[in-house]
Amino acid sequence: MNLSDPAVERQLQGHKSKITCITFNPRYPAIASGDLGNNILVWNPKKWGNSLKFEGHKGCINDLNFSPTVNLLASASSDRMVRLWVPTYSGGFSEFMAHSSGVRSVHFSPDGELLATASEDKLVKLWQTDGKRRFISSMSHHTNWVRCARFSPNGLLIGSCSDDNSAIIWDFRDEKKSVEVVQGMDSAPHHLAFSPVRETTFALAYPTGHVRVFDIRMPQELLQSYKAHDKAVHQLSFHPSGNYILSAHDDGQIKMLDLLEGRPIYTMSLHKGAATCVAFSPSGKLFASAGADRQVVIWKIGNEEKPVVSPLASGTGWKKPTDTNSKTSTKTVEKRASSPDMSRIKDLEARVKKLELLLQVSPRCSQGDIENVNPLSPGDLENRVACLEERLSFDDSIEAGYD
Repeated sequence: MNLSDPAVERQLQGHKSKITCITFNPRYPAIASGDLGNNILVWNPKKWGNSLKFEGHKGCINDLNFSPTVNLLASASSDRMVRLWVPTYSGGFSEFMAHSSGVRSVHFSPDGELLATASEDKLVKLWQTDGKRRFISSMSHHTNWVRCARFSPNGLLIGSCSDDNSAIIWDFRDEKKSVEVVQGMDSAPHHLAFSPVRETTFALAYPTGHVRVFDIRMPQELLQSYKAHDKAVHQLSFHPSGNYILSAHDDGQIKMLDLLEGRPIYTMSLHKGAATCVAFSPSGKLFASAGADRQVVIWKIGNEEKPVVSPLASGTGWKKPTDTNSKTSTKTVEKRASSPDMSRIKDLEARVKKLELLLQVSPRCSQGDIENVNPLSPGDLENRVACLEERLSFDDSIEAGYD
């Protein structure tokens, strides 16, 4: 079954600098994005225009990843730190110095118990995250910056790619076991992604514009090679079916590759400046892209496709690309006028008190909203109610789906 043509669902504004990474939460409907300004935004899919802002890193955000088992977000930063955030209004965080140089990548294992980090210090490190966090081991075969490290879908292997022009597949369970190395590359791969259904298949993104697909069992032999563009490919994302790959390009284009047919099938040209990151939603019905234009674009691609595990086709070539740059309409929300009668004021005060108790927040709103200074006008009370209801809506959005 073929996917429908991609169409723009939302264009989200909020970042003030180039966006570097984006990720979907696999358990709850939320999307997180990080930027060069050291900030993280977590977007609410029930109200796409709303986001939570998380600050604290002293370097740019290089990677983000949600835990697959608990509501936890890991961030990797150039300040050498990894932070573990609870991505809610009232959530906190913990942090630790993971490497001696900037952290380029962070990724949870499928069971959520382990965390892999990769760094400019040439190391891939493994951490335990369930219960008390502790360091487990380092993998040190790379001789230059490690750009990316990802767990395989079964959680038994880690794949990494480096500026030393290699990619390595690690069996971290037994240090005595040999590792599989993809060498002899013409350039350093920027990103590595595993197929979610073919556990031996992984793809690499290159600054030469290539996307190349490999099999762990034959790492020196290409399964497929796509010359997707002359410009660099920054990031890849597999569709949940394993049959498609998204690629983000330096000229702002997003391309979708059909692995069964062995050719690109769509080109999306909406971003102004480099497209730095892409991600499919857990259902495969949506995907997100972001980049230098500081916007997150949510795309819809129709019905979910059932996984089809078939031999990968070889060869390249073009099917008719679809240039999708449609705009979505916006709604104007007008504030309601209120009359200053006492009964209305009492109703609003009672609503404010109930919401504050429910959310366990103090009378003073900590997110920059109106302070609860007595007496409040009906308009101020309505704004306070709107603020608290928005928080409640965001935290309750875990009961809804993306699509």
